[in-house]
Amino acid sequence: LRAAQHIKPSVYNFGTRFGSRHNSLKYASCASPRYTFLDCKQVPVLLRLKTSRREPPFLCSLPETSARNYTSISRATFVRTTTPAALNMSEANTSGDSKPMRIVSLLPSITEIVAALGLGPHLVGITHECDYPPEVVKDVKVVTSSDIQPYKMSQAEINKLVSGSLANGHSLYGLGEAELKDVNPTHVFTQALCDVCAVSYPKVLSTCARVLGDGPRVVSLEPTDFEEVFTTITVMGEQCGVQDRAEALKAELREQIARIKAAVAAKLEENGGKRPKLAFLEWNDPLFTGGHWVPDMCAMAGADYTMAKSGERSVQIEKEKLIEYDPDVILVAPCGFDTKRACDDAKAMYQHQWWKDLRAVKNGDVYAADANSFFARPGPRIVPGTAVVAQILHGIDVGLVPEGAWVKVEAP
Repeated sequence: LRAAQHIKPSVYNFGTRFGSRHNSLKYASCASPRYTFLDCKQVPVLLRLKTSRREPPFLCSLPETSARNYTSISRATFVRTTTPAALNMSEANTSGDSKPMRIVSLLPSITEIVAALGLGPHLVGITHECDYPPEVVKDVKVVTSSDIQPYKMSQAEINKLVSGSLANGHSLYGLGEAELKDVNPTHVFTQALCDVCAVSYPKVLSTCARVLGDGPRVVSLEPTDFEEVFTTITVMGEQCGVQDRAEALKAELREQIARIKAAVAAKLEENGGKRPKLAFLEWNDPLFTGGHWVPDMCAMAGADYTMAKSGERSVQIEKEKLIEYDPDVILVAPCGFDTKRACDDAKAMYQHQWWKDLRAVKNGDVYAADANSFFARPGPRIVPGTAVVAQILHGIDVGLVPEGAWVKVEAP
């Protein structure tokens, strides 16, 4: 807890709900991080502070552990990318600078940043979803598992399974204790932004405490908008001692964004500044809008996209809202799916008459894109993802869009 310099310890009484042993809880809180530790006399507990109506607080009991292990967890590095300066990295728990760096990445976007920073040789553990860059991940041990088989299930089936698991407090993913112990990481990079996307943060903490003791540095990266993705790169550079590489990577990405913006500005000037009204669908059964960094991407690509605000979560909408919105262009980019699956799922929407009555559908302006690569992962490839939207809307080619990144959806 020394990592947060402005902590003001106080006492909070949770009442008898947790039993007499847990009645009086000493805790420390600070304005920026969303997590803190409570000393429940004998059992360490992690409290996630309520920051909005969409994010209720929760308690996660950590295993009975020695004081040494508890210290290692309580001093773990919690990084919320909006306020990295709130943490004193020199005070955070380290794995020991004398040890060779061994990185476990528990999110595909983090794996991509690790590779982009030239840290691939230090990567010793990844998730079952980490597939890029293929030459970096091909021989790295997988330390997670999931019961979800996305390419064997419909979107409706996946949504039902996910909703049921979250409602019952069940984790969608497993974290292999034997695999984690075998790779013996010095750094574990994870996230607490979305339990649908990766192993839940409390599970990561409790598993690391139980299996690895005070060995690794645990870092949670939680970008919510486009700019915070760049902050994530900065934090990873600091944590891994490659700040210069991080700055160089960000400079390269910003130069690419500048090219996209310039091309979009020129195109908008030609057509009087009119931006096409875009519907970005992150899921289409049920309908979900694209949130977090997607609104930023759409804005930079020259779209009029008002279905979500920058930094806000993706939200489910009813078909009536999409009918009322009546976009000029529809981009179907289901989270976690490639272009082919996105196209197949978009074609399935033509069974609904209300879909066929939409202006974009009537005009043949429905497109499908590889969200798994370019929209769902807050890493370097959201820049070519921005170029994908610009190319779809304005026909702009700045040399950043790979072949097969998107297709026009033809009515079946």
